[in-house]
Amino acid sequence: MSAQARRLFAQPFYRVMNPLLDYANDTLGTSPLETVRLDATDPCELDEASLVLDALWAHPELVASFVRENPAGLSEQDLEIARGWRHPVTDAFVFVDAEGDYATAMNAERLFVVESLVRRISSQIRAIPSLAVLTLIPYRGQVVTDGRVIHLSDRPRPDATSVISRLLSRTTLHGPITGADELLAYAATHPASSKPEQSWLIGQAPFL
Repeated sequence: MSAQARRLFAQPFYRVMNPLLDYANDTLGTSPLETVRLDATDPCELDEASLVLDALWAHPELVASFVRENPAGLSEQDLEIARGWRHPVTDAFVFVDAEGDYATAMNAERLFVVESLVRRISSQIRAIPSLAVLTLIPYRGQVVTDGRVIHLSDRPRPDATSVISRLLSRTTLHGPITGADELLAYAATHPASSKPEQSWLIGQAPFL
């Protein structure tokens, strides 16, 4: 996908996410900013947006309230995007592949194929393999992050290859999660972790 096509693909994401973050911030009082934008260019504003995102995912019931109240006057099509975000999947993941607009990441149970938003996700990954915290949400039929890749480590242990091979053999039993419907089905039976840094995977993953 070209850079222009990716920007067009991502426009509805930010059109929904930015007012959702404002709503969450108005409700929870996480940031002193009056307007929170996940697509801001200022690093300090992005840091504030990340804090509000964390607060939002700690209270995912706010997504349903936002959809019901629709304070931003979004279209029904945009509200449908937001409805899919009521059950985010937040966890520790190992990136095992990345090329162009897609990356493959595994948690302790499954493989996920993650699509880029504006920036190619492959350009946001420091190394293959590497360990990161991700929040995965559905968007336009695909699996995307909430706009962040939170790196934990790109320093594999000497036994990394054998450990990752064992983890892959376990997570590939049911095939990769490649689309929005599959992600929603997974999220329905796997509540979002409030402490992904304590994930079983982090204890097992072959990273320093």
